[in-house]
Amino acid sequence: MIDRIIINKKSLEDEKFPIKTTKRREWLRIAKLPPTKPKIESEICWKDILPKEVESLASVLETLVNSSHPFKHQKEALEYLLGLEKGNKDLIINGGTYSGKSMSFRAPGVVKLLKGEIDFMVLFYPSKQLLMDQFEQVKKLVVEVEKQTGVRLTTRMYSGDVGRGIIPGKTSSKKELYETENYPPNILLATFDKVWYQILRGNKSPLIEKITNCQYLVFDEIHAFEGFAAAIIKLFIHVHKVKNPDCQTILSSATIDRVTEFRDSFLPEAKIFTCPPVRGEQEFLGLTREHTVSLLAELWKELETMPGKTCLVFADSKEDIELLADRLCTALKQKYEFFDERTVVVIHADMPYLQRKKVLDELQKDEQNIIRIVISSSVLELGVNIQNIQTVVNIGIPITQKDGIVQRMARNRSKPGERRVNVFIFNLANTRDKFYWEHKEILKEILETNACNPILYPKRNAKVFAGILILLIRYGIIDFQEIMTFFLKEGILTHELARQQYSRLVTQMILKKDKGKLLFTSKGEELLLKKKELVPFSIRAIDRGWTINQMLGFDANIQDERTRQVGKIATRDVLRKGLPGNVLTRNRQKYLVEDINQQDRSIFVKKYLPSQTEGFNTAPMNSLSDPSITVGILPKVTQGPEMMNISFGQLTIERKPKAIVNYSSERRITKNGGDNSKSYYWQELTEEEAQDYSIREKVEGITLSLKVESVNGKWGSSKEMLKLLGKMLLIETEVVLGIPASEIGLISNNKQLALFDKGKGKGNAGYLYKQLKVVSEELRKRLMNCSCEEGCKKCYGEIIGELPKGSKEELILLAQDLGKIVETDSYEKLEKEINIQSNYQEGKIITLADIHLGSEFSLEEEFYEAISVLSKQADIMIINGDLLDKGGKEGQKAVKNLLQKAISEGFWSKLILIRSSTIHDAALANFANIQQQDYAWIKTEAGEVLFVHGNKIGINPADVKKTNEEGATIVAKGKLVDKGRSWLPKITKETHLVIGHLHKRFYNERYRVYGLGHWTKKEKKRDQKCYLLIDSSNTLNELQLQSY
Repeated sequence: MIDRIIINKKSLEDEKFPIKTTKRREWLRIAKLPPTKPKIESEICWKDILPKEVESLASVLETLVNSSHPFKHQKEALEYLLGLEKGNKDLIINGGTYSGKSMSFRAPGVVKLLKGEIDFMVLFYPSKQLLMDQFEQVKKLVVEVEKQTGVRLTTRMYSGDVGRGIIPGKTSSKKELYETENYPPNILLATFDKVWYQILRGNKSPLIEKITNCQYLVFDEIHAFEGFAAAIIKLFIHVHKVKNPDCQTILSSATIDRVTEFRDSFLPEAKIFTCPPVRGEQEFLGLTREHTVSLLAELWKELETMPGKTCLVFADSKEDIELLADRLCTALKQKYEFFDERTVVVIHADMPYLQRKKVLDELQKDEQNIIRIVISSSVLELGVNIQNIQTVVNIGIPITQKDGIVQRMARNRSKPGERRVNVFIFNLANTRDKFYWEHKEILKEILETNACNPILYPKRNAKVFAGILILLIRYGIIDFQEIMTFFLKEGILTHELARQQYSRLVTQMILKKDKGKLLFTSKGEELLLKKKELVPFSIRAIDRGWTINQMLGFDANIQDERTRQVGKIATRDVLRKGLPGNVLTRNRQKYLVEDINQQDRSIFVKKYLPSQTEGFNTAPMNSLSDPSITVGILPKVTQGPEMMNISFGQLTIERKPKAIVNYSSERRITKNGGDNSKSYYWQELTEEEAQDYSIREKVEGITLSLKVESVNGKWGSSKEMLKLLGKMLLIETEVVLGIPASEIGLISNNKQLALFDKGKGKGNAGYLYKQLKVVSEELRKRLMNCSCEEGCKKCYGEIIGELPKGSKEELILLAQDLGKIVETDSYEKLEKEINIQSNYQEGKIITLADIHLGSEFSLEEEFYEAISVLSKQADIMIINGDLLDKGGKEGQKAVKNLLQKAISEGFWSKLILIRSSTIHDAALANFANIQQQDYAWIKTEAGEVLFVHGNKIGINPADVKKTNEEGATIVAKGKLVDKGRSWLPKITKETHLVIGHLHKRFYNERYRVYGLGHWTKKEKKRDQKCYLLIDSSNTLNELQLQSY
């Protein structure tokens, strides 16, 4: 296509390509790909491979694929999926674009429907856009089937849009939802997250019943279900097969790397069929950003002479899409009087459904299509079928890099014998674009291999296991031992993490165990929907951000509940510019931040009048303390390196502000001798204030911790050196592994560097951990092979800036140290050490409080002996506050000792810790993956039981002096009954309240309050070594307060 706007074709071999304007452009020639096509079975017709009773289906397939002969992989897939007598069940179709993958799984499914072997099949898709596109294809299929066979098959869509009033052609979208859920079709096309959500929330419609009993499941474009979603889908399939052992599962994907490795871990019994794409000759060229509008204008003019043909332009940012369309239309209006704005359109996910559909419908009109340029986000990159694309232009290297490049360039559909030219537009101010501009050989390799990244996902994510635990119950699998056996098959650590999530859901009163069966409590389903954070209802790896709410009312104060949302702010920006005293600007209006609510992820602001912000200028960001990075329980630990400890697992990253920037309309400062201006000033925070604003994030990632004070003592701080090392590792991760640096977070302090998955664990950090030795070796080579001292074009200087003097030598030493990694999986050793306590006592819960480990007065030895014995009698162990006496190193050491014992004796997954004050239990914040809660709430046969530490509900020494410990607790309970607390569940007089804090043993059945005594030496022996035993399945025993 671009050939036609090039004057001198001989210049194709030159660096410069003259275009039909006065301009000459610097072109980058990236790659030229030959035509490809899967093998056709020319000796075999469709009729030859279909069962005799459905031979009439052959004419349908011939019409739809426009060929009497199937491709080889279509023939093999059909024969394999219909050969059930051989035990053939699962299949992975790993093929290029337009290779007929869809027909490879649709045709066998339709055959089974026509033969009556099944009456229902589900096709899952990763996006609504792809779902809508494929629905049109399936409708054509069922229409042709009815014409040729006389059998009417039904098909419907099921996604978040169904029922929201935005499905066209229906008098009522809610009616469409009702009909779909109550009268299931033969072929359902669905987004997986919609089905997942409906099953978890307990939808009992006929459609969900059909899905949970389905014998033919397809996951199309499985490579797009990365990370969190892939982890859930893997276990969803395993759960589904427990109930439906004969179900056939088909995974269809664009060509992906290491598909055999993926199969072995994801769907071990599946057979793999691979096929190349169908395409003509493709050439790929590069231009710099300043040529964007002029190039598109020339393409538009040329396409005006080619009826029905379109140029597809991709950009990552919705703002960039709208801006580019505006600039292009302005340029075309100025140049051509006959320009019609309908010929340039945009499409992205924020557009209403009907607008997006209107664009897609127009693009399907062949020669009647009037669109010449369509500028799109990633919504059109995944499997959407557009026939008349002549050229693909990609603005910048996609954020998803390898996957985005392969998917976007595949939209330029062509047949052998046809030629297409595609263009990459590079913004050389962007480090990613500049890197690929200077290393076109990497881009060329991506285009030639035409393979997406391996499908990565977290293998041991606790929250995923909580969701799968609920899924098992929804599937009718409620025997506790059967559930635990299911997880044990996935690995010992999977079993332990799932067992831990069981403990958490029981202590949040979602679940209960009754005679060996795991069931919802009477309030369980209602609570599950309210506490969605307990289970992954949403499987999208998206940061929802925080809402910015303007306070309304006369005084505009936080007590007035009237608010309106005026915007959102990313989580990463809250601490830097969204704290009380900061000024935020949204829609050109300035707001003063008054308060934040971490639980609701909300920021409350009040409106600044223009007069109050006269002279307002951009404020600096808040100052933050060094983040703390805490490695969770049971990490993978790497052997070999001498300078660093390297581990992988669950991390807790805590960020705290040090000082907040406040704007003052009263105070003025003078800058550089200039005019007075309204000023900002720093509000220094106390440790307690900083803790109130701290934000904790639980992620999956790698930590590199220095064992030494300095590497060679020649340069800089450890923090800056680790940060530089992290940046270089991310660059090599992109080059060596093809994982975009934008998908891996980096954070460091004086001793630690963490590389972690952004969003909901995508599995990238886990893959990087496995390949860390390879990546670090490439880093070392790049530094060693460059003669510079402070960074240059050949190594890293041009990407991350000039390296501080002396740093290069230290970085080489660290890279060499990483090269000493011994490639062994320490998990194997750890799994052998874990002792699984299988003799869980039916519904027995034991709770203790006020141990004060780390104190000279703590009965530490007696406590460890007691917990070792009692844990074997209990289903769940609750420590109701003040486990520790102090924070700091002493507290951390005490927690480590407890965890070591809990792991070795197999009760850590039973352990629930109730937080008390930050004075005593502050060190618990440094331990990820231990279940820590503000309270526990359990449903028993004796009634509801609330466990909470006394100081958290306002019991103080003054209250005790007025009566006594028991009386103060009765008063506190009365206040909870009358007024409640926002963070606690609503309780009644009948609720049993169990508290720590007062170091007093008491048992009051009339008011249902109980004190747990203490485990220290300095107070009354009568109150020492107490524990409360609750037999939740036995109304006769009820609550028993005992001494050890």
